[in-house]
Amino acid sequence: MAGAESSAEGHATGAEKLRIYWTKGEGAAKIQWGLPGDWARCVALLTPHMGERAKGYCELRHVEATGMSTAEHSKVLHAGGKG
Repeated sequence: MAGAESSAEGHATGAEKLRIYWTKGEGAAKIQWGLPGDWARCVALLTPHMGERAKGYCELRHVEATGMSTAEHSKVLHAGGKG
């Protein structure tokens, strides 16, 4: 439903800008998606702003940033694979 969040490339809404920040921008660099503890870092960074909603938001951003859920990512990491 990206059309509802941005009318055209370069005209992102506030919510879309935050999503990009946390998945591809400076926020993503802080979280270090794909490394062990990424979801926990996301939750720690976002809880002061979102409260308990941060957990669900970070799960969604994890899927977007890594292509897998936190459960899938954990299995890959514990199997010795790259995640």
